[in-house]
Amino acid sequence: MVPSIYRAIGGWGRRASVVAQSGISTHIRGAMDVQRLWIFASDAEIVGLWGLGFIMLALLALLAERRRNEHARFDRVGWVPWTGLFMCCAMIGGGLIALAAKGIIAG
Repeated sequence: MVPSIYRAIGGWGRRASVVAQSGISTHIRGAMDVQRLWIFASDAEIVGLWGLGFIMLALLALLAERRRNEHARFDRVGWVPWTGLFMCCAMIGGGLIALAAKGIIAG
């Protein structure tokens, strides 16, 4: 009874029909879409993705700096210059996104 209810709301039945039509599962199809994105992406899109990666790295450095500032023992804070890493990654990421924006808008 449960499989028929689940199939009625589009669960197993839809997935089975996708697998039957394409011969591959939806997970592999998603991986192929990511591969297609990397192969056929324009230079502006790739530069924009690199910029997004640098922004995410900058946010990670910002969180690490905030964690270091809240450390109880000031003499055991570590040696990594998180503020400098944050600034460098944020500037590089912002610059790459600014460069990519013109190309993405132009098409």
